[in-house]
Amino acid sequence: MAIPELARAMVAAPDQAGIAIAHAQAVGRAGRRADARQAIDRVVVRFPDSLEAWLTAGELRARAGDAVDAIAAFRRALALDGGAVRAYLGLAAAQTQAGRAEDAVATYRTLVARVPTAAVGHWQLARLALARGDDAAAAPALAQVRALDRDHLDARRALAALLARAGRWDEALAEARASLTHSGGDLALAEDLVWLSLETGDRLGALAILSGYDDAPDPEVRAAVAALYLAIGALDRARAVAPMTPDGRLIAAEAERARGRPDRAAALAAAVPGDAPQAAAAAALLDALTLDADAPPPGAVAAATVRAPQAAALVAAAAERLRRGGAIGDARARFVTAARVRPHDAALATAWAWFEVEVGEVARAGRLAARILAAAPRDPGALLLAGEVALAAGRPAQAAPHLSAARKAAPGDPLILAAWGWYRRATGQLALADRALRRALVIAPHQPIVVERAAVVAAEIGDPVRAAALWSRVTDLPAGPEAHARARDHLARLAIAPCYAARVMTMPWLVRIVLGSALATAACSDGPSKADCEKLLEHLINLEAGSGGAAGGADKATKEQLDALKAELDKQKLAIKEYAVGQKFLQTCTQKTPRKVVACGLEAKNADELAACDK
Repeated sequence: MAIPELARAMVAAPDQAGIAIAHAQAVGRAGRRADARQAIDRVVVRFPDSLEAWLTAGELRARAGDAVDAIAAFRRALALDGGAVRAYLGLAAAQTQAGRAEDAVATYRTLVARVPTAAVGHWQLARLALARGDDAAAAPALAQVRALDRDHLDARRALAALLARAGRWDEALAEARASLTHSGGDLALAEDLVWLSLETGDRLGALAILSGYDDAPDPEVRAAVAALYLAIGALDRARAVAPMTPDGRLIAAEAERARGRPDRAAALAAAVPGDAPQAAAAAALLDALTLDADAPPPGAVAAATVRAPQAAALVAAAAERLRRGGAIGDARARFVTAARVRPHDAALATAWAWFEVEVGEVARAGRLAARILAAAPRDPGALLLAGEVALAAGRPAQAAPHLSAARKAAPGDPLILAAWGWYRRATGQLALADRALRRALVIAPHQPIVVERAAVVAAEIGDPVRAAALWSRVTDLPAGPEAHARARDHLARLAIAPCYAARVMTMPWLVRIVLGSALATAACSDGPSKADCEKLLEHLINLEAGSGGAAGGADKATKEQLDALKAELDKQKLAIKEYAVGQKFLQTCTQKTPRKVVACGLEAKNADELAACDK
């Protein structure tokens, strides 16, 4: 009913509190907060025993910014009905508004004591406990919410995350799975389960979860799923699932770039409309692609810069071009100018901080990181940045709490896991560093910084073959000229030869496939046909299946062992499809492997004969 009609109804029925309350609420909804406040004040004077009048008075007073008077109104409501949940919630909100956080906590505690079945009260207590980092207090409150309201998805997500932070992975996974099932497939819950699965090493399980959304009718859902595929290095799936919307085109372009197809990436990025919210990011990607090719930026970059001159992605892209040209001061000036216009842009500040880390100005990076962290003390990205800056400054003890908090806040994040491995390296714990970086590689096999750090640690622990394989992978990724130069330098110093080292030939076939490109040398020539290479790949798989990958062969294995080995082989075959290492093997075989090595491999009947092929 409109405000004039309610006003006439009030005149016709002056003893009806409900009409007067509805009139005050309508005035408030119209944005006339002062008028609404006056209207409800008249109502509570006329109807002092109306619970609804006092509840509405509290809400309208709080909306008008009168927290103290709102508190008084909610207390009057509670005096009329000590079990009014809405009154407790309003009172606590008003107390928070007035800066009396401890009083708000006390109000919620009173609520759950008086009305223990009120799930919302337990949730509010849990939320406040989580905000102050008190998992011990949050855990029982979250358990109560789950028991009282199984449809409270926010609480269930929070509980799964809390269990993960406590290292109770099985319980966290079970809670996340149950929540996802109960929600009917909520994508946010699916994403939580994906990261938890990755954290526990179940990459195939994570991919299986995401595959359930590949054919979602909503393009926004498919774009979100494609972004997840991209984040975990499932590039083929990211490209296949991404819808041809602005978001989807940008994700597909990133996937094509990571796959080493810059022309396709450029075409997709160029197809993002100039007036789309993603236009700046698309233009920045085009700039990066042309920079990789030592070409000037395309016209689309200039056009996007005119439309959004201070966009973080464009500023960072322009600064990177200047940095590579040696103009460090000019590059920094881009960030300074943009920051003056957008001093509170977290994305811009973060890009600037990473730039300073890259050029070695860790003190300036530290100041930027401190400001970002102060504004978002529990944000995983801010914590990661603070930790990385501390590591770059040679202060691992300072990095530890930031990176530990980031790990707890975002389990499964490969960049955070890689940073944690780098911290372990900085403290001399090479075995733990290697373990963390191996796990990060499983999650994000195409992330340049993850691969490069894993290569460094592999060499330092005395595994030059794996280090060479990883450095070779860096050269195939869009990692930038400095990273490519480091990779070439390390490969030259490792000097692995001949084309197939004897040690590698004793490894499982999947490892040999992954390492293939690293073991090629300039001496390899007179390549075989693609058909022969395809036969060799199939032969390697058959040899591994026949031997079970174990010394002694299948004839000495029990049925249970054979079943387990077959299951592992099936996983490895699926991994070939996911990582595209089969295609990598074929490329290496045809381009960099002597024909006689392939012929020898095709004739080998076991691992020992295979190992002799490089001789």
